Amino acid sequence: LCFATLAPLGFLSLEENMFWQKVSFLLLCALCCEFLWAFSATARLDRVPARGAKYRDLLGVVIFNFAFCVTIPSWINEKRADVDARAVVWSACLASA
Repeated sequence: LCFATLAPLGFLSLEENMFWQKVSFLLLCALCCEFLWAFSATARLDRVPARGAKYRDLLGVVIFNFAFCVTIPSWINEKRADVDARAVVWSACLASA
């Protein structure tokens, strides 16, 4: 179902895809608000640790959270020639870690 609905968006350029990006962002904000409301209404904070003991899966979470496999190739095709791609990607990763 996801593939059937989202695959056609992969053939659009970033400029052609902006409407759907904005719709997606608004839905993300609405769902995050709903999650925070539901979590605050039912959460027992004594059962949720502030940090974990193992960090071996952190890289996978960060990479898939940003969806690098889709975002980076599209962005590389659209960026200006004077933008240093490595510096931008590494600074974004370090800032989010």
